[in-house]
Amino acid sequence: MFKHIICILTAFFIAISPSFAIQDIQKGDVLNLEQCIDIALRNSPYVNKAKARIRLAEANVGGAKSAWTPAIGVGVGFNGSNSKEGHKSFSDRYFGADAMISQMIYDFGKTNSSINLQKFNLLSAEYEYDYTVLETIYAVKEAYFSVLAAKANRDIQVQNVEINERNYDQIKSYYEEGIRSRIDFINAEVNLSDAKNSLLQAQDVYCDAMVSLNKSLYITNNPDYAIAPIEKFNAYSDVTPVTLIHGHNTDHDHEKLQEDEMKEITLTGIIKENEIVKDHKLTPFTTSFEDALDYANKNRPDLKSYIALKNAMKESLKYTKRQWYPELSANAAYNYRRNDGSNYNSVSYGADLSIPAIRPMAVKYDIDAAKAELDSAGEDVRLIYQNIYYDVQLGMCQAKILENQIPLILNRVHLAKENFELADGRYLEGIGNYIELQDARSKYLNAQQEYVDTVYKYSIARANLDFVMGVK
Repeated sequence: MFKHIICILTAFFIAISPSFAIQDIQKGDVLNLEQCIDIALRNSPYVNKAKARIRLAEANVGGAKSAWTPAIGVGVGFNGSNSKEGHKSFSDRYFGADAMISQMIYDFGKTNSSINLQKFNLLSAEYEYDYTVLETIYAVKEAYFSVLAAKANRDIQVQNVEINERNYDQIKSYYEEGIRSRIDFINAEVNLSDAKNSLLQAQDVYCDAMVSLNKSLYITNNPDYAIAPIEKFNAYSDVTPVTLIHGHNTDHDHEKLQEDEMKEITLTGIIKENEIVKDHKLTPFTTSFEDALDYANKNRPDLKSYIALKNAMKESLKYTKRQWYPELSANAAYNYRRNDGSNYNSVSYGADLSIPAIRPMAVKYDIDAAKAELDSAGEDVRLIYQNIYYDVQLGMCQAKILENQIPLILNRVHLAKENFELADGRYLEGIGNYIELQDARSKYLNAQQEYVDTVYKYSIARANLDFVMGVK
């Protein structure tokens, strides 16, 4: 029985423990974008603070409504007094109990204005929460796409190291036979060293991107996990854990290939196109500017929040104007007294019309202040409308430019690859020179990196368009 109770208590404390104590990610998990967004929304302190503001606003609405509920008072006590007049002494001791109830009947709109004010503040808090969710989603998308881009660039650098290793092996063999000059051999060694250094830098960028992703998910001490590619940013077909080993082919055996094989295998024969180059699917943004702007004006939660605040200021102005209005209320009371064995009971009731004491000039300045706050809120609404217009316009311009660049740069990648293959073949046949070969390799490398960078920027631009339009 005792063990059973312990088990129940343990389960209870686990259930009520803070959410951050529950591990969101298990070792070896492969998370997609939607899962990452869900983790971020559950962990974000900003989202949780926005939820708390909603609860506070709900409490304020309830507090304003409570003015319509009756006020009840109860009291009990024992009282006594002693007095002396001449040679006579008097004493009076009694027990008393009182109960009263008071109900406001009408206050000429003051309470209703207060309730409406708090309701609009609640609406504003709810829309602020929605906007915080949008910001969190955008931050996760930005970090997620950064990881995909870093992974794609790292793969490109891995391939570049492999090409330079093969090139070094070939030229070393040619140099030892006296077919190539020592300057080609030295340049091949330098290029291989540079390629390995670039790979290390790409791995560091990938590590930094994963740290940024973890930060956007608000997780610490997480186990190794991987993220999955998405259709419009298919950076890779496999998954890569966050743990990285700096270096590539550190145990590369330059004697592994036979001398004849080194001479006949081309550098470009080992090229495997990066998945983002091979499989990327461009999904153009076909919505017109007018439709996008209309959607944004209807769905942007920050705009709705500002409109709610403006309406709250209208109710605040009404409340300020009505603060000197009278208040009609009804009340009833019961009184009980017991003194020297005698009981006394009384019931009273009535209605009051009370007019508060006011300072006319103070009321005037309060009204002036409320009008100024309303005007300020109106300007905030006008400003957010303008900002939404320019946000959508700029977002569409950026997306359209990148959308048109992607096929052009992709074609450049294919041409650069073909040029590299031709230069590789010419060099292998002894027609071309080493400078021509390395120039072609460099252009192919740069074209791939430019393409990945453009796809990344386009993905961010599309995520930004979702953000400025209020799309979750």
